[in-house]
Parts: sequence; structure tokens; C-alpha cells
Amino acid sequence: MVCCLPGALDQLFAGEQLTGRAYQVLTLEFHSAVASWEHPKLPAPMTTRRMFNSYPENIRAWLQNKGGIEKMTIEEYWTLTPPELWAMGYRKCEPGPMPALRNYRSEWK
Repeated sequence: MVCCLPGALDQLFAGEQLTGRAYQVLTLEFHSAVASWEHPKLPAPMTTRRMFNSYPENIRAWLQNKGGIEKMTIEEYWTLTPPELWAMGYRKCEPGPMPALRNYRSEWK
């Protein structure tokens, strides 16, 4: 399950204020987990379930309304938009300088 801005998901769920370009472009994109980078088409249902269980209740309810993790695929992303997040009570972000982006991929291997 992916967020378009590294670290933004943790900040959002922790109630922290996001700044920079994130306030305009933050979307949360969810998909089924993959077994590994070496096997990107092999689903990992237990990992997907663990990820799902780690999300706040309102995010889990949104995923359930989309069909639940049983309907998730690796290829198709379900996008949660800023207006949907705001309707759930998450704060709007303030304009400001864009935070430095970090590449986490090398750490995932």
C-alpha cells in the first residue's frame, strides 16, 4: 500500500501538519502487497492483511467500502483523495516549502 509522498502517511495519521507541495497533491494509493521486489507479480495476502490492520478505522472502512482487501490487486491502485481525507476529519495541510523526498526502495530489499 503506497502513499505518494514518503512519510506523509505517518504524519497524517499522527495528526501532524503537512507542509509544502503535499498540501496540494497528497493522495493515498492502496494496492495488494507483493511478495518481494524480485517477484513483483506474486501477491502477499498476509502482508496485505497486516498493513490493512495497521490503518485507522476510518481508512479500513473506506477500503472495505471499495471491496476490501479480498478485491485488491497488485496492478490497480485505489486512490483516497484530499477531499475524502478531509471528510474523515484529517487536517488540511498548510502551504510551505516542500520537504526533501527520500528514496526508501533500497531499504526495502
